[in-house]
Amino acid sequence: LGGPKEISKIVPLLKRPEREVQIEAIKAISHLADEKRAETVRSMLQKLKQSDDPTIINNADQAIKEIDAKFSATVMAENVRAEKMKEHTKTLLIDEAEIKKLVAAEGEEAQVEKVLDVSKLEIGTIIDGRYKYIEKIGKGAFGTVLLMHDQVVEEQLILKFLNPNVSSDEEMMKRFVHELRYSRMITHKNVIRIYDFLHLQGAYAISMEYFPSHTLSGEIPDNKPMDFKKARGFSFDIATGMSVAHQAGVIHRDLKPANILVNDAGLLKIVDFGVAAAASSGDTQLTKTGYVIGSPKYMAPEQILGKKVDETADIYSVGVLMYEMVTGIPPYSRGDHMSVMYQHVQGKAKRCQEVNPDVPDDYAVIIAKSMSVDKTKRYQSMDELIDVLNAMQL
Repeated sequence: LGGPKEISKIVPLLKRPEREVQIEAIKAISHLADEKRAETVRSMLQKLKQSDDPTIINNADQAIKEIDAKFSATVMAENVRAEKMKEHTKTLLIDEAEIKKLVAAEGEEAQVEKVLDVSKLEIGTIIDGRYKYIEKIGKGAFGTVLLMHDQVVEEQLILKFLNPNVSSDEEMMKRFVHELRYSRMITHKNVIRIYDFLHLQGAYAISMEYFPSHTLSGEIPDNKPMDFKKARGFSFDIATGMSVAHQAGVIHRDLKPANILVNDAGLLKIVDFGVAAAASSGDTQLTKTGYVIGSPKYMAPEQILGKKVDETADIYSVGVLMYEMVTGIPPYSRGDHMSVMYQHVQGKAKRCQEVNPDVPDDYAVIIAKSMSVDKTKRYQSMDELIDVLNAMQL
């Protein structure tokens, strides 16, 4: 589409008589709007809502919501906070030559100086004269998640410290830097904000927004199906956040309930962008040892087979999440990891209406299409998925 300057060329298309042209123009200007032009574009879209055509009204309304999600007062305040968080840090978002030097120097330093061991941190410990340790949030395959208080800007934030086996891999470190450069460009209310990639006392950490919340699994207690309107709302939020990520050139690759956070007010945010991509080797989901990156219950068949991954892999994962929200269970969960992966490739899940007969027909069709084994038969963009979720009557 180009950049925000292209908006002036697209605006005349809003007055064209063909509905399809108008709809594409509405979507284009809402995608291209930047902070400087957001209010002007919003005013144009508000005028379009006076149309007699319900489809135009609906698309204009959706475009206004997208602009509000990117440029609301809350998001803009978060942008200011992000800039403050990035000041006076030992950032690793540098070029490849610098990374190579740093990793090599780190190996030498580690023999002389003790590298920070986050597993032995005591509450109140201050790291690098700036970050005060509050509590451990969790630990995964790639790192340990800690809640910290940044004493420079007087804000709480998350530091995700990479495990030593990850941080000692020069190629993986380069990919982390590459992915995080893009991931931290995503500013949207449905995405956890990434601030920086830091080097702290011999350890490496991703700094990000702190969002008191629970995972999506907490919204499906005891495998009970979710209310359909609530499920549609969450599906819509995930697809909207992912649409903005895809526009920034970022594919998640590991969408699962643990990476979808929801607060008590029902606000949903997606976390852990770039981690699976950084750990994968090239365009596929295979590490150098052949291990598949991702979560078997939510992984697209082409990921499992080690093929090239694109936006439609994330659409598949959203389909699996939608299935679980409306039925209470994932489509494939029997057996070990290899068995579950094989089931995804076979694509013979029970229709969601066989598990929960109350699932509306329209919703069942959307879920089935999103979960097509053949990626060319899925929705080809998150915007397509958003459109059908928006049009669905409940």
